[in-house]
Amino acid sequence: MKKCLLILAVGLLLIIGSVSVMAGGDPQISDKFDESSVPRIAVAGKLLIDLHAEIMLAVDSNQIVNNWFNAGYMWGDFGDFGFAGPRSQYPTVNNIEGIKAVTFNGKQMLKGSPLVEDKDITDDVKGNLLAPASMIGDGEYSIEIWAYNPSVEPNETLISWGDGAVVYPDAKYAPASKWHHIVVVHNGNENKLYVDGSLKTVYSGSGTYRAGFVIGSATDGSNGFSGSIAVIRVHENAMTEDQIAHNFAGGIALGTTFIPNVDPSIPDDVVWGRSDNPKYKQLFSKHFRMMWEPEKDINKIMTDETARKMLEEYEEVYDLYEQMGMAAPIVSANKKDRGDGIKYKINICINWGGGAFGGYNGARGCGYPIHAPGIVHAHELGHAYQTQQMGGLAGNWWETHTSWLAKRFENRNSKFNYYNAMIPNAMFFISNGRNYYHCYHIFEQISLEPELGTMFIAKLWNTNGRDAYPFLRAEQLFPDKIALLKDQWIKMARRNITWDYPDAVKNPKGVDIRMSRTLLEPIPYEPGVYRVPKEMAPQQFGYVTCPLEPKSSTVTVDLEGYIYPERGSEWRACLVAVNEKNESRYGEIFASGKSSMTLKPDEKELYLVVAATPKTMPIAM
Repeated sequence: MKKCLLILAVGLLLIIGSVSVMAGGDPQISDKFDESSVPRIAVAGKLLIDLHAEIMLAVDSNQIVNNWFNAGYMWGDFGDFGFAGPRSQYPTVNNIEGIKAVTFNGKQMLKGSPLVEDKDITDDVKGNLLAPASMIGDGEYSIEIWAYNPSVEPNETLISWGDGAVVYPDAKYAPASKWHHIVVVHNGNENKLYVDGSLKTVYSGSGTYRAGFVIGSATDGSNGFSGSIAVIRVHENAMTEDQIAHNFAGGIALGTTFIPNVDPSIPDDVVWGRSDNPKYKQLFSKHFRMMWEPEKDINKIMTDETARKMLEEYEEVYDLYEQMGMAAPIVSANKKDRGDGIKYKINICINWGGGAFGGYNGARGCGYPIHAPGIVHAHELGHAYQTQQMGGLAGNWWETHTSWLAKRFENRNSKFNYYNAMIPNAMFFISNGRNYYHCYHIFEQISLEPELGTMFIAKLWNTNGRDAYPFLRAEQLFPDKIALLKDQWIKMARRNITWDYPDAVKNPKGVDIRMSRTLLEPIPYEPGVYRVPKEMAPQQFGYVTCPLEPKSSTVTVDLEGYIYPERGSEWRACLVAVNEKNESRYGEIFASGKSSMTLKPDEKELYLVVAATPKTMPIAM
């Protein structure tokens, strides 16, 4: 039996990141874009809610909705990243007569959730996106929906907020098995129902109390809709008949053509400037606008073929990040500039001076990547997505998170060697200056945890508030999962012994892993008691991997970590056995005291892994 002592240490160093190039799909790409030909959504006031099944809709592998981002003025999402209830409560995504749509079975719903701290849109029930006061009583508003109902039944609710709701119309107005454009215009106590551009009926009634928006049922889950929805728009004011006719004529696809994001307040000699500047060459895809200066391309890197392939790959990244639950910088992060129904192409800036970073246009309120020619920089595009939250997680977690996003893209067609700069520096604070680009393993581990997953990370990022510390925010969002979250650090650490991740290279050739192991040293005058060298003791979220030399088939360790009460010191530990095939077997996770493991005949290596997981996490970044 070995007895081990650990000490909390401190330190800070610096490192830089890296880039990668991959091959991709085949979206429509052109060097010309006629913005004047793009039909615009007719909007009454502002669009409080702007949902389209083609835009920012994330589903799981079974096509069950995780979340549906609201591109409107109120921001927020519907579905709460899969954490609003059991999966059976969530609708699915289907193709209905060639139209991508969200399909409900009469017992499913999507609840609205705020993505920022905003007392005007958040009700007392945690996570609800509160309807504005103007939608109660004699205010005015309009609700516009494209819906398909295979069998019309009474009182099928399309969207609700308290006792206010829009239900699917009577079959005499909107016959079954056909897509219909449904609009309810509320003004005073009067409601006008329009179907497919025509006024069908006028009726009275108003909501009497505010509650969170719910799609697919009444607020209490009753009167569910059995059908599909492709579009929902909630207008701030009463729509005119001309506006209704315009939007009906535009069809379901109205509002899905993205336009170049050109800031008229910026000089025309920079990428955000006027798009017709002859010094620039442009290329457009569905979601991106790329500009570069051919005169500076002295090495002729940006050929037409290279530029097109770059945009093809960027479209792949866009699709991937959408399914990972990240809000795209296609509408303004500035609340005052949202709600016009316009979606912008993401600008890609080619930088000839070297270096790469994720930029942000403060006036437009949209992020964009800047990088060298000839590459696809999923990491910097990740930063552009992060700027949608007008704040981001405190400190170097920006780099940790977007490195994980980028690795998901880079690994999609090949196995990946997880060894990198983090491993020999694992004892340091996991997002310190020496590690912060490379410690994305923690997000990969969280994504593999059944009770957490990729959507946990998406919710953590998209609801963080300005400059929040990530795991303090996690405690606020998921108070029932704190213990499970602490376990992720030791689960990550034990995976790193053999790179035990799906589709990872388990035996990295030519990699010297000795620096990732910490040898225990005996404590003088205490026989049988060992500790790590003081300079190797884990900082907050750091860990050590200590090789053991078993003298028998059963090994017992007795862990006693040093405790610093003011910092809430706490530990997680695990014994890990490795067989001749480099496969790991994990023992129990424990915090202190004794733990034992009996080795199997083919297991030749044994490790004790210990991670620092403090109870409280105040840290100045």
